[in-house]
Amino acid sequence: MMILSMDTSTMAACAAVADENKLYGEFFTDFKLKHSEKLMTLIDDLLKRLHIGIDDIDCFAVGKGPGSFTGLRIGAGAVKGLAQPHNKPIIGVSSLKACAFAQPCAPGELIVPIFDAQRSGLYTAVFTRERGSFIEIDGDSVKSADKYFDDLAVLGKNCVFCGDGVMNYSGRIKEKLGERARFADKAFMMPRASVIASLAMEMYKSGEYCGYNDFIPEYLRDADVQTGRQN
Repeated sequence: MMILSMDTSTMAACAAVADENKLYGEFFTDFKLKHSEKLMTLIDDLLKRLHIGIDDIDCFAVGKGPGSFTGLRIGAGAVKGLAQPHNKPIIGVSSLKACAFAQPCAPGELIVPIFDAQRSGLYTAVFTRERGSFIEIDGDSVKSADKYFDDLAVLGKNCVFCGDGVMNYSGRIKEKLGERARFADKAFMMPRASVIASLAMEMYKSGEYCGYNDFIPEYLRDADVQTGRQN
């Protein structure tokens, strides 16, 4: 099964094509361009480079959020626009989980993706690895940045942080957690479409997919959706 995956939940945008055995290609950009200007260009260029047609794609996967409202809306529009004419399924993958899944961690260490939610808030979740398994400890949620790092510090665990929230909060993280905090390699700081494809493969096997009419991004903040607030 060939999957075209993408993510626009942060300032970065990416797209990848993969199947069960191979990553065929991935494009990633984190430059000062609007998602509306770069996502479809990324996808078109990737497919052309790989000599793969949209008809060859069996399923579409997208980072469903949480994250930037504008980015999620553009990603949802793109994946629906691609899936609808071909009546292909869509798999929505947590962008926080995808960001965390790419991170190695030591035994007992926590993986903490943090995305900037504006208004002194964070989109976050907590994961770890144990005996070869990737385990969700705390699911996708919105936290107050003023309190969240204090709460993590109380746990007394080593933590690896990833996501665009690191840019704004690395100083506070170091202040609260000290040597128990480390940060992801810059190559995997943001969600990667290749990781979304890997997670989507497993979700598809479990029947976790939907039609284009049923896909809804994970905004978490209802007010942002209702008012169209762009973050």
